[in-house]
Amino acid sequence: MGNSFNNALDNAITVCWRLLELPLFVLLSGLILFFLFLWLIIKKQYSKRNKNPKTAIIILISSFFILAVALVADVKIVSTLNEVRELRSQMLLKENDNTSASTGELKSEYSANSLCKILEPTFGKIEIVSKPEHKAVDFMILKIKEPLTHCYISVIDLTNENLEVVITPALTEKWLTSVFAKQNNCIVAVNGEAGMNPRQGCGFGEWIGNWIVKGKSILLMDNEKRPFLSFDKNNHANYFREALVDKTLTDEKYNTIWGRFDIILEGKNLEREPGWQQPRTIMGIDKTGNKLFLMAIDGRQPAYSMGIGLKEAADILLSLGCYQAMSCDQGGSSCMYLKSAGGIVSRPSDDGRERFTYNHFGIKINE
Repeated sequence: MGNSFNNALDNAITVCWRLLELPLFVLLSGLILFFLFLWLIIKKQYSKRNKNPKTAIIILISSFFILAVALVADVKIVSTLNEVRELRSQMLLKENDNTSASTGELKSEYSANSLCKILEPTFGKIEIVSKPEHKAVDFMILKIKEPLTHCYISVIDLTNENLEVVITPALTEKWLTSVFAKQNNCIVAVNGEAGMNPRQGCGFGEWIGNWIVKGKSILLMDNEKRPFLSFDKNNHANYFREALVDKTLTDEKYNTIWGRFDIILEGKNLEREPGWQQPRTIMGIDKTGNKLFLMAIDGRQPAYSMGIGLKEAADILLSLGCYQAMSCDQGGSSCMYLKSAGGIVSRPSDDGRERFTYNHFGIKINE
């Protein structure tokens, strides 16, 4: 019931935002037609009763103007916010590219040109901007032209001695990924699990698994449907697939966070949900367990980003060297925080607003 409610709510929100992305004259025309229809109904009902509909019509006209003004204001505000976010991302990338070029200290391991050559046979026209956030953290934005989709990826070198894995330390009320990241001084962070639906206190339902922080178990609820990713005290990563049930505390599970589905196992794309256009949050590791991949894909925003399927998301990660990967809580919860951006660098499907989640995952650099 909870999952059905969550899906229904996500779909309703998506429909509303798609309607708001229609041209303003279309929205106002629809509003006018709706109120004309109400006007005719009111006049007809009052004429049957031989009463003057003047008061009702005045209220109706006043309501129309209030709603029209609110609609115009809302559309303009959303449009302006989206433009600001887009400019912020572009300026962020340009600023860091110029800094890297001038200092020569930081160089991205990933060449945008080489990645384009690998991915274009699968995705068609694609734009990639890659930049180093830190010598241990590479960041890139992929813009797929068809279907129009923005994808944000951070690749982390877990062997860096100053790196620290940070996971929400306790089960309390839901809170925002950006707040978690700022409180823990994370260089990058993504959302964790929100549970059955967006509201506070909703419970996890079937979306539950292992949650361990610095050797302390918060939840040990693994089952044959939940994968999880663990890190030992040296940040070496191990992947535990869905089918493996493990509820024990061991040294290799010093920090642990669960996901929802396997999407890459031993370098093989499981081809789950191909072409299903949704926002996504995905975590993966390379074959050695020394490299971590964090991915956030924006979706449900036709004029900006539709989203892609898990199969297609896995294709992208495989091109970067990912060997094991799991999809995490997605939809309106999906987001990525970047310290250099000062907040969420992706654009969550709820008009850029973050959803509250129970836990979060971040990377901190202690220098």
